[in-house]
Formats: sequence, C-alpha cells, structure tokens
Amino acid sequence: MKKVAEHLGVWGGSGSGKSTFLKEKIAKRKRVICLDPMGDWAFEKGFRSFKTKARMYSYMRENWHKGYKVVLLVDEVKTDPQALLIEVVTDIMYTIQKNYKDSNGAKDYEITLLIDELADFLPNITLKPSQMVLKRLMNKGRHYGVDVFGASQRIADVHLSFRANSTENFFFRQDEDVDRKRILGAIGREHRADLMSLGDHEYLNFKKGVVTKGKNKCNFKRRR
Repeated sequence: MKKVAEHLGVWGGSGSGKSTFLKEKIAKRKRVICLDPMGDWAFEKGFRSFKTKARMYSYMRENWHKGYKVVLLVDEVKTDPQALLIEVVTDIMYTIQKNYKDSNGAKDYEITLLIDELADFLPNITLKPSQMVLKRLMNKGRHYGVDVFGASQRIADVHLSFRANSTENFFFRQDEDVDRKRILGAIGREHRADLMSLGDHEYLNFKKGVVTKGKNKCNFKRRR
C-alpha cells in the first residue's frame, strides 16, 4: 500500500506552464486516466483517447499489465462534467481499484487520475453530498492506490474540497487578483512579491507549510 497518496493542485493562467509541468510529472507513470473537456491531452504522446467510458475501460483491461494512458473526451453539450466525475471516481473506487484496496496493495497497480480544467468538474459552488466523492477518494487515496492531479487556470473557481485536500500545490503565473488573494491566504502575504514576479514555466511550490521556488525542466515553445 502507498505510504502517502499524491494529490496535486496545479494553478496558473493560460500559457503559464502548468500543462508542461503535468506532462513532466506523469511522463514515467504507467497508468493514467485523464478527464479533459478541451481534448488537448488526446494529442499528447502515449495517450489514447475515447469518447465513451465503456470503450476506455475495455482498453484499460486489455492493457492492464503493461500499462495505459487514456483520455476520456468530455462532450460539454451532451455531458454534465460534474456527473461524469462522480461516475468515474465511483468506478475507480469500487471497480477499477477494488482488488488493490481489498489486498492492501498486494495485488494490482497504482494509478493516477488527471483532471484538466478542474473547475468544470468541481466548481466552487454548494455541492450535494453525492458530489463529494472526489474528496472521499482523496482522503482514502493510499488505500486505493490512486494519486489525483488537478489543474485549473482559476484556483478561486475550484471547490474547497479539492484545495483543502491537496498534499501539494504548484502556483504558476496568476492573471487575476482574486486568485492571487486566495493563494496568498494559504501561503502567506510575505510571498506576494515572489508570486507577482513569476514568469512562464516558473512556479511556487507549497507543501507542508513550506514555500519554495521552482521551474519546469523543459520550456516547450507551444504555450499551454
């Protein structure tokens, strides 16, 4: 069983480097499930995209031992992202990772759930109890062998249940004052100058009450 599950929040304006960071972070991970309303991850190397859960899960079963990186494309016209998140997280907890949990990690593999455009799936509004399923997964992540990575341009638009349960946060360039205030409320106003001075692909890392500066290893020309 995992000693500690990684739950990362990655926050920053368009082109700030958060997607580059996530690509670097998951490069060596063998099993990744991505939810992406924009469809960008479908074009990333090593990822296979699907329009339905059934086809995605079938592919995962076929490639369970050698690994997989899959993207579930979200049709925002036909699909409610909030309802879809509940479905996928429920499937992870009670079907996909059931053997891992029942065997205390002795059987099956750890996975990473990557949620891009997190505010679409978990907006900062009053949620029903059924919509708190991601919080339950994050609270019990190590028992299920699941790491959760969430990314959004606007931290203020994402529900507190994710922000409060992240084990680590990466703050890239912020374009809105309301987001800067939310971040400084967490890390301390003494870091305001560092936050304001961030360039593209630079970030502040906040973990266990400690703030450190960092930057992406690669500086991709494409702004994402």
